[in-house]
This record gives sequence, C-alpha cells and structure tokens, in this order.
Amino acid sequence: MEIFRAEIAPLLIAEQQLLREKGKQENPINMEELTEVNLYDLTPLDAKMWYQANNGLVTIAEFKEYDKDVQASSKFSRKALMAFIGNKLSPQFLKEEIKMEQEKYK
Repeated sequence: MEIFRAEIAPLLIAEQQLLREKGKQENPINMEELTEVNLYDLTPLDAKMWYQANNGLVTIAEFKEYDKDVQASSKFSRKALMAFIGNKLSPQFLKEEIKMEQEKYK
C-alpha cells in the first residue's frame, strides 16, 4: 500500500495545484475526483484496480464487482478514486460494449 500511496500522491498534489490555478488555465489532466482522495482511506483492492486500470487489464465485469465493493464502503475517498478510474476506463469499456453488440449480429 505504501508504494501505491507514493505513486498516487504526486497526482493529488498536481491536481490540487491545477485547481488553485483554474482561473488561469483549463484542467488538462481532468482528475478533479482525485482532490477528494485521502490516501489512507484506500484499500488493497483500490490499489489492485488502479494498477489493472493503468495496464488496461480491467474487464467490465471486474469493474462492476469493484463498484459493488466501493459502494458498500462508507469511505468517500474510495468512491472518488473509483469515479476517476471509471472515467479513465470509459473509452475501453465503450469499445468492448460495441464489439459485444456487433458480435450479436454476426
């Protein structure tokens, strides 16, 4: 978990800095959800999903299971991280859904 926290902390700091300067520029990395994350509220499952998402190894079914776990949690930080991961994975999931729909009609 400490390695995971060390990796994600600079992203939080960068995003907070961008939000402070928002009047000067648009947010180029679009990670506002991360400003709400307390690193110590995150779990090993959050770390696992983070690494899988960064390596393109998450299926829709896996993300749905992760979503259930996060929604059952009372930690807002987990929900904010999940929102960020979900936004990041949306293009991948859209491609998968289109491919599954196309397969139905073959």
